[in-house]
This record gives sequence, C-alpha cells and structure tokens, in this order.
Amino acid sequence: MAVRYQGGHNAGHRIVVNDEAFALQLVPSGVLYPRSRRSSATASCGPAVLLAELDTLSAKNVDVSRLIVSGNAHLIMPYHQELDRLTERFLGKNALGTTKRGIGPAYADKSSRVGLRVQDLLTRRSFAKSSTSSCKRKSDPHEDLQTAPPFRRSIAEKYLDEFAPRLAR
Repeated sequence: MAVRYQGGHNAGHRIVVNDEAFALQLVPSGVLYPRSRRSSATASCGPAVLLAELDTLSAKNVDVSRLIVSGNAHLIMPYHQELDRLTERFLGKNALGTTKRGIGPAYADKSSRVGLRVQDLLTRRSFAKSSTSSCKRKSDPHEDLQTAPPFRRSIAEKYLDEFAPRLAR
C-alpha cells in the first residue's frame, strides 16, 4: 500500500517508470505500480487538481481504480487560495513567497479543526452547512474576499455537482 499523507498540490514530483515520465502532485506514486494493492490520498486535496491528475494518468493507461481518496482529506477551497494571495499582498516585501495555491490557509483550517473534508461532499446539507460557516469565518478578517451567497452557491455547485460524484466512487 502506498499512502500520500501530507502536503498539497504546491509541489510536483517527476517519477519515471519503464522510461515513461509521470508528473504527480497529489496522487501517491504507488498507483503507478501494479504490485501496489491500494494507494490512498489523505493529504490536503484540491479536487480540480486531483481529478485532472487522475484524468492525465488514465489517458496514459494507468489504472487509477485502486486509488482511495480519504474522507478525512481536507479540501483546499477557492477562499484558501484567495486568502493566500491576500496575505502575500498584505505582507509586501516581507511576503513568504508561497505558491498562492491555498495550502497554508487550508492547513491552518485543518489545525484549527474547522476545515472542510472530502466527507463533507457526500451530502449537500453537510457541505452547505460547513462551507457557509467556513466562508463566514473567512469574510470577517478579510473584507476583500467575496463570500456573498452567490459565491458560496457557485462553490457548492462546482464541488457538489462536478467533484463529489467523481471523488465518492
């Protein structure tokens, strides 16, 4: 079994198997090896990035059916990316130099025990409740962040209608 247990899509890894190169950001390298019975992704998960990576691997005839995405994996949400950008801009010349992909803010939510997880995608009610609560928490200290109901609705539509069915398999 191969497990990717930490990190996000801020760094990629180039892996060569039988002279074919693969660029992985979220998927554990074990998925490339048939002898690996299961591969599990429990790291912070940017669903769009993960699904694009799975599509790329499938197009290269890699069997991704053995991949399990943990229900406990924290979701990297659009507001995490916006918070990352705002924080870097606010820090100016003292900026951290992040990739602005939302990894740090997602980990802050994870450590604060307020982050959304893949399991929150399993029911609309759970996701709506968690994302609304999370968006509200983010809007107070960062007034630039668009967290009006249409913003939350667009997040819910994308995550529940596009990402959830593929991640729940």
